[in-house]
Amino acid sequence: MMHNTLGREIFVACWMISLACGQTILAKVTVCEVMADPLKYDGKMILLQGEISATDEGGWLIAGACPIPFVTGDHVWPNSIFLQGDPTDKHNLHPVAFAFDYASEQRASATAKRLNQKYSGKKLRWTYVGLLETRRDWAPFLARYPNGSSRYIGFGHLSEAPAQLIVKAVQDVSLAP
Repeated sequence: MMHNTLGREIFVACWMISLACGQTILAKVTVCEVMADPLKYDGKMILLQGEISATDEGGWLIAGACPIPFVTGDHVWPNSIFLQGDPTDKHNLHPVAFAFDYASEQRASATAKRLNQKYSGKKLRWTYVGLLETRRDWAPFLARYPNGSSRYIGFGHLSEAPAQLIVKAVQDVSLAP
């Protein structure tokens, strides 16, 4: 009982300090939670959790099968959010008042390396801090081609993601549940 009371007191103290310093407590969400209602998080700073998928073309936080997919028209988007590492990119939709914390990336990479060595083959869950962006109106971003086909223009390489996270820092890396 005393442990629970102490925990609550510490939580309340941390919450009050964050309010006094003008900081807000960020929502911690998964890729699937964002896919279910991306406009709820558009333009907001969040803690985003997911598995990472990376190529030479960029990085994405991904999830397996989400209970509620993100659908635009008849297009079902992949469960992925592009990780935008450049807060000054001219294509960002919202103003950004932070720079990317490269030291956080180095710490996270070191942690991931240790976890991969110790738990070879296990999936990792990454948590990023950043500003989420998605489109409020997808109609102007439906490209129509001369052969009659069409596709929506999203975010990241090949415009395949329905949202992007303008990354401020890598918060954490841990084993996926």
